[in-house]
Amino acid sequence: MIKEKTMAQFISIIKYVWLTIALVTIVWKGIILGWQQKASDFNNYYTAAKLIVEKEPIHKFYDYEWYQNQAKQMGIEAGAKFSPFPPITAYIFVPLTLWDSLTAKRIWLGINIFLLIILLFRVKKITTWSLHRSMLFISLFLLPISNCLNYGQLYLLISFLLVEVLSHAYFSKKPKLIGAIIGILTSLKYLPILFLGYVINQQKKYTIFVSLILAIVVPSLIIYWVDPKSFNAFFQHFQSHIQGNLPEQGQYAMSFQSVDSLLNNLFVFNGSENPLPLIDAPYLKSIIKFSLYGGIFGLLFFFFKKEQYQITSRFMSVSIIGAFIILPATASYHLLLLLWPLLYLFKELLKVDSKKIMPVIIIVIFATLNLQAYHIPNFEQSQTVNLLLHYPRLWGVLCLFLLLNFYYLKNLYKNYG
Repeated sequence: MIKEKTMAQFISIIKYVWLTIALVTIVWKGIILGWQQKASDFNNYYTAAKLIVEKEPIHKFYDYEWYQNQAKQMGIEAGAKFSPFPPITAYIFVPLTLWDSLTAKRIWLGINIFLLIILLFRVKKITTWSLHRSMLFISLFLLPISNCLNYGQLYLLISFLLVEVLSHAYFSKKPKLIGAIIGILTSLKYLPILFLGYVINQQKKYTIFVSLILAIVVPSLIIYWVDPKSFNAFFQHFQSHIQGNLPEQGQYAMSFQSVDSLLNNLFVFNGSENPLPLIDAPYLKSIIKFSLYGGIFGLLFFFFKKEQYQITSRFMSVSIIGAFIILPATASYHLLLLLWPLLYLFKELLKVDSKKIMPVIIIVIFATLNLQAYHIPNFEQSQTVNLLLHYPRLWGVLCLFLLLNFYYLKNLYKNYG
């Protein structure tokens, strides 16, 4: 009995030490660094908004050199880029153009900090967890949160809104709001369209779908009317983006941790960017890539079958994690979009006898969300092994997807009836 009490006290101390470390990290890597004037993603959005106010046509934003020069003329020495953002993204920060870029970035940083605090209490209310447990869950997203604050990104806002509209407080009462918000978010960053799967079985799903379509189509028509060339320029860049050839980044960029990037480095020769691939065999890239896709969809089909061909919230949560494996590019802050799927899965798994699997899932999630390529030392003995080791986010998402699939396929009806 005394040993159990001592162990409980020790675990409690470890948790408080971890939360202190997490808070210090967010303040240091997120808030303090985010307060400074330096290269950041916020500059990309701010430059576009400023050019909108100056009535520049959006299609010109996709000209990298022109856009860079415009940013520098505004005093943003690090420059900026707009591709492959959708045209509507240019309007996001128009209200902040009343201030210079640094002041505007600091205002946005303050808004993000406020959203983070509110998000913590929303998680507490949705789950009925204690504040302590809610903080531990949020702290799993330590690096995504810190980088989102530091770089002035939109993903904390997007994740907050997705949690808000998909939580039970709004689920049945405001279907038009659900559709409209998911539609607007989809217009900005594509991936929120996947979250529509959470409402596909709801009674008022048609109201949600109509609201979503209107939220996407109406602003797009307005922008098309203002600048018809904008969507043509966007789709040219977007097509390159989804093929893994990122504008101004190329197709070998390790920093975005994609399957395309890894396979290009392994199998696609390039005299200047990749002179020493493992094998110069581009066809192997296609074979492995589509085999991976087939494996992901195959596992999801078996999961879907186990769910008696119902698109459940559990199925959608695992599917969205699977989608992150095949994205043409990811950054750490993109993983904030996993907040709702992981919140749902945590809430569900904590209700059943999953004590053996939960520590493993937590470790895999934390490593996936926070381990970066620069954290891993170089393995000098083998260039190929070194390359494989430096894709921790890709391997982490893949391991998490496989772990959850195998757990649910084995235990779905044993635990859930």
